[in-house]
Parts: sequence; structure tokens; C-alpha cells
Amino acid sequence: MNTPMNHVSYATKPVVIVGCQRSGTTLLRTILGRHPQLLQHPYEPHFILELYQRFGYTVRDVGMAVAYLLKHPYLPDNITAEALKAAYATDGQLTLQAFFQKYLHVWAGGRLLTQRPILKHPALTYHLDLVTTLFPQATIVHVVRDPRATVASQTIRWAHYTTYETAMLWKNALKSVEHFVWQQNDFPVIEISYEKMLLQPEQEIASLCQQLGIEFLPDMLSFEEETLEFTPDALPKRVMFHTVDVSRLNQWQERLSPMEICLIEYLCQKEMAAWGYEVTDPPVPAQQLNRQVWAERMYYYYKINGRRLKHIGRKIGWRFGIGLLKIPPP
Repeated sequence: MNTPMNHVSYATKPVVIVGCQRSGTTLLRTILGRHPQLLQHPYEPHFILELYQRFGYTVRDVGMAVAYLLKHPYLPDNITAEALKAAYATDGQLTLQAFFQKYLHVWAGGRLLTQRPILKHPALTYHLDLVTTLFPQATIVHVVRDPRATVASQTIRWAHYTTYETAMLWKNALKSVEHFVWQQNDFPVIEISYEKMLLQPEQEIASLCQQLGIEFLPDMLSFEEETLEFTPDALPKRVMFHTVDVSRLNQWQERLSPMEICLIEYLCQKEMAAWGYEVTDPPVPAQQLNRQVWAERMYYYYKINGRRLKHIGRKIGWRFGIGLLKIPPP
């Protein structure tokens, strides 16, 4: 049953988990989602950023936005077409904030009176101003993981990513949060280390719970969950994920070549030092490293500029009614 919009609820104050991809955001969402006062959104809400890119801060065609949600692969299973259409039946135009407030009430209903929603989506790391506009009472939790481990995990998961590209994603994620905190120093942003979360789980999660204003419960750290495991040159396989697994911490040392490690440490050395990640500086000739840096840098900016041009063209098309929102693959 939907919660009336005029009732006080937690819809405006979710816990929003961000961080570079493959940094432990899913693990943290699972841990927090086991608390009775928190309610985890089952999938990453990709459509938040997608609808913003299509409409900006005002949804001028609510019907189109609703139709898009109904076809989206990450729409929660408990949302029916009837309920979603009914919630927006009288709306021709809404602010994006009001649109997602209604969405959360359709998804969670009366649970929002007692449970604070958890939204997790790494892409929102680069759009924190959007997060604060849509959810002005949110708390942002930023998860940081060793960039070498993050890059190793990303390049195995997504083979089209280069080492340079994923290292820059990590670096830019930290810079984005740092810039946001500098601009909005009164907005609650909590930063947590992935490594400490695995090595000192009770201490780190208890501290996080205290900052969120909830009681730490030991059962939050005891769970089993089926997930996909990605390994080099093999198809992903389903495995049972048991609570916190410290074996993941140093897998990057086996998966990355000395050149890849040197490249990551060269690009991210300032941010690594700030977070206490020690460089290993494997023996790679400086001339060889410089050639690799320049070659990957040129390819990186070629890809980035190509994506920007594609996005500009798509926005121009939308302005003139050419092309609709493309439903992404699951």
C-alpha cells in the first residue's frame, strides 16, 4: 500500500552509497540492508541518472518517463504497471525530485514510515549535486578501495576497459567527492575504507551505524549471498558469498602485471598517499613506462571525447523529438 505523500517519511533522506565501480559498494549495501531500520533498493537505480540526462530537473513528459521505468530491467519486481501508472495518473509534468519521491513511495509504501531507504549506484559518485537536489536530506556514504584492486576487478569484469581508463575512474571518483565536500561542507558525507571494512568489520560498521543514528547489530555481518565471480579468461560462475572475505584484499597482486601496477601508481599516487595506500613500485624501465602512459593517455582521451560527442548529439536529438530513451540491457 502506498504511503500518502503528505505523511512524514524517509523518502527524502535515503542513505546513498557511492564509490568507484568494484569498490565494495554492493557489500556495504548488503550489510546495511540487514538492519531493520534500513531498506535496500534491490537493484542499482540506473534510471535516476538516465531520466536526469533525458529531462534535466523537470520531467516534462511524465507518461514517457513512466513508460521508460516499466521497461527498465532494474525496476524492482514488486512494482506493478497498475501501481506505477496510478501514482502518476494526474501528472503531466513534475520536477525530477517530485517524480522520484513518488517512485520511492510506489516501491516501498508504508515501510518508508519506519525504514530509511538505501540507494546504491557508483555512477552517482560523479553527480553528487544531483543526489542532493533529488534527496535534500540524504546521507552520502563513499566507499574507497585500493585503486589496484579496483582496476584489477574492473578490467576482469569489463574487458573493454583499459588499465588507464579504470585508474582514471578511481581517481576522478575521489576528486568528485572531494570537490563536493569542499563546496557543500555542511552536507553529510561519510567515507569508509573497503580494506578496514574487511579487516575490522565490527569496528567500521559500528562507527558507520553511529553516524547514521542507528544501533549496530552483530547479525548485520553474518550472511550468505549468491553472486557472480569473475576470473580472467573464463565465464563468470555463481558462488556463495559468505559475509566479509579478506581473501579479496590482495588478489590484484596476482592479476596485474608489473607495468599495470606501475601505471596505476603513477596516475593515482597523490590520492593513494592521502588514503594510506603504499606504492610497490615494481621494476619497470622508466622509458617503457612513459611510452605506455602516453599511448594509453591518447586512447583514453579519444574514447572520452567520442562519448561526449555522442551524448551531445543525443541531447540535440531529444530537443527536436528525434530518438527516445533507449532501454539499457540488464
